[in-house]
Amino acid sequence: MPISNYPSGFANGVSIRGIPLLSLYPGSTWWVDSVNGSNGNKGTFDKPFASFEYATGRAAAGDIIIAKAGHVETIGSAGAWTCDTAGVCYVFLGQGSNKAYCNYTATAATLLVTSANVTFVNPRFVAGIDAVVNAVVVQAADFAMYNAEDFDAAAKAITIGVLTTNAAHRLCIDGYRYHASTTGTQKTERIKTVGALDHIQLYNLDIAGDFSNAPVNLANAACTNVDLKNWNLNNTNSGPQHGLDIHANTTGWAEDVKLRVASGTAYYSSAAKLQWGPDCIGYNTDGSGGAALGTATDIEAKVDSVGVTASTACSQADSAALIASTAVSRITSTGTGVSAVLANIASTQTSVASQTASVGAGTSICNANILSTAASVASTTSSVGTGTSVTNANVLSVAVQTSQISAAVSTAASVGGANAASIASVGTQASVIDANVKSVALQTSVISTATSTAASVGGANAASIASVGVQTSAAAANILSIATQTSQISTAVSTTNSVGAANAASITSVGTSVGAGVQSVATSVGLGVSTTVNYSNQTISILNSLALIISAINSKTV
Repeated sequence: MPISNYPSGFANGVSIRGIPLLSLYPGSTWWVDSVNGSNGNKGTFDKPFASFEYATGRAAAGDIIIAKAGHVETIGSAGAWTCDTAGVCYVFLGQGSNKAYCNYTATAATLLVTSANVTFVNPRFVAGIDAVVNAVVVQAADFAMYNAEDFDAAAKAITIGVLTTNAAHRLCIDGYRYHASTTGTQKTERIKTVGALDHIQLYNLDIAGDFSNAPVNLANAACTNVDLKNWNLNNTNSGPQHGLDIHANTTGWAEDVKLRVASGTAYYSSAAKLQWGPDCIGYNTDGSGGAALGTATDIEAKVDSVGVTASTACSQADSAALIASTAVSRITSTGTGVSAVLANIASTQTSVASQTASVGAGTSICNANILSTAASVASTTSSVGTGTSVTNANVLSVAVQTSQISAAVSTAASVGGANAASIASVGTQASVIDANVKSVALQTSVISTATSTAASVGGANAASIASVGVQTSAAAANILSIATQTSQISTAVSTTNSVGAANAASITSVGTSVGAGVQSVATSVGLGVSTTVNYSNQTISILNSLALIISAINSKTV
């Protein structure tokens, strides 16, 4: 039954079995069928041509040439089929082994595309002989091929499936499946570009086989803005050889590209200057999780490196923790030792303080041997100097001032009313000293009472005054200030009868002797206190020596 034909179309559109045909191909449609067709026919569905090659010569730009299922386009020489009409679309109908296909029967057999804008839909290429050099050679721009299949036969193989020249800009191959033969000639590539092409698109490639170079070879020249998407390329060559060869300066994008090699990690010849997506993976072992391609490989390497560094840091941190733990243990142990030392220091300080207080008390012994009022004043002043030396950080300065006071008193020729004012002046100086030596006031012996009741400075009274000095020593802790003592001494002197000329010489002599002795004692005591502060363990022996020195001075004074 002949097919329905409507050469004038449908002004309002048409629906076939409920499916509306909203648009129709603008050009003419030509049919080919190698089984029932003839090049003498009209090229209609009922009267198809016998070959694509013949129909190409009848077609014009915008036409479509359709091969019926089962059609075989025999290519027995170079250019046996040449697509030299621009803008023609070729469609291969059928499925599986019944699909229309091109059969290569000579090693030099080639399908040439020499005109621009040629499109292949659902083509199938079969090796009818071994060692076919090139199946399809694209020599023009804007060539597109969709859902292609490439079959080797037993012991028959095609060396290169698709080869381009430098004119094939904007090449598009979307869907290419290769069925390799394990025998036959060695394959070099399945898709190979030549020239610096721009904006080529290679989508949905499924190619596996033994290739001496790579299944896809873009290494001839630097291409720009390439777009690679959804690849599964497996090069089983034991070399091993790459899954992709690409020029290092090629730019563009790669997304969902999977490359497998027989061994190693040379998945491609270069990462080029492509923007590799995170789903681009390289494989070298069955069951392997793969490794990221492109810049992601570098990131992975850096992450691995960071992991190693972190591991090392962790190890070092653990080591540091152990050291710190040991250090804490040692510090704790040291702390225990320090506590013991502190306890000993505290004990030593208590002992030193006690002995220092004793020094202050012992100093008052110097007052026991007072022979006259003048001598008493000198001795009292000496006692003040000595006490200051023991208990004050400024003892040397105080001792010097005390010595000067003593010398002034000892050189007095008489203790008349006029000298009373001088003695009062001495008391004033002593008061100034008292401001710096408050604690000394508590240790200086009180002699004012005994002195004020003395009627004369005769020899008979000397012993009594000495006795009073001894008793007064016991009350040393009750003295409030040096100024008070000096004031009392001044009152006693002013009420004492005039001392005779004979006694004046004695007073002078005694004052001089006592003044020199006091200065010497003050110096010795100052040195002793300094030793006590820095060498607490020697305090007792030094104090014993000091007591002997003071005793000897007192005996000499008597």
